[in-house]
Amino acid sequence: MGYVEDVAQLQSLIKLEGSPVGVWYADLPPSNARELQPEVACQSLQEARYGAVVAISGDNSRCIGGSAWLGLVDPPTYVYAFLAEIEKSFADRCAAATFLNAIPTPPTHAGKYVIMAPIDKCERAPSLVLFVCSPEQAARLLGLHAFRRGAPARLYSYAAACSAAIGIPMRTSELNVCFIDNAARNIAQFASSELIVSVPFGDLHNMAESIENCIWGTAKVLFHAEEEKLKGDWHLPR
Repeated sequence: MGYVEDVAQLQSLIKLEGSPVGVWYADLPPSNARELQPEVACQSLQEARYGAVVAISGDNSRCIGGSAWLGLVDPPTYVYAFLAEIEKSFADRCAAATFLNAIPTPPTHAGKYVIMAPIDKCERAPSLVLFVCSPEQAARLLGLHAFRRGAPARLYSYAAACSAAIGIPMRTSELNVCFIDNAARNIAQFASSELIVSVPFGDLHNMAESIENCIWGTAKVLFHAEEEKLKGDWHLPR
């Protein structure tokens, strides 16, 4: 079974809206990428989710933060001042520096372009597959991810969306959950109920193979009867 089929199984299981998005770095855009144009990374992710093949470089990225968090350019020297005094993400420059020093650095020198494409339009195996989904759908993906590995995902959830969804998992090669920062949610019109689960390519097959055997998939397990007993005739108070 190829990775496209693995992803299709996961997509079908959680009833995902839109396509999972494959992401990889390259020195040239793929042959099926749309004509290079100014891009904003979080909007490009949404466009890839709905069919576009996008190539982003330091030259055509309109967002300096996105360019830096994706490793396409060096972080600007005023980054701490911007986060504290313009964006108001942190109380002061010291808090901003403390945070940035605690998360993985951007994936510099990985390639000139960040490519985002719907899974069925990827010209090569992607490094990451991004699922824009609800918390319930995300829980199922995390459960399948843990089923064979045992180890829980280590999350760096509070960060710019492009960093948490792409830059950080590219550096760590680990699954990450991005809660989508307010700016990206507004700029790219993510729904308030959506977040992003970024799955490294190497984890996809085990997750797909676990579906039939795992409670987070389609396994018929004894605990389902216990769930019904615990639920009883209880109803949410209104």
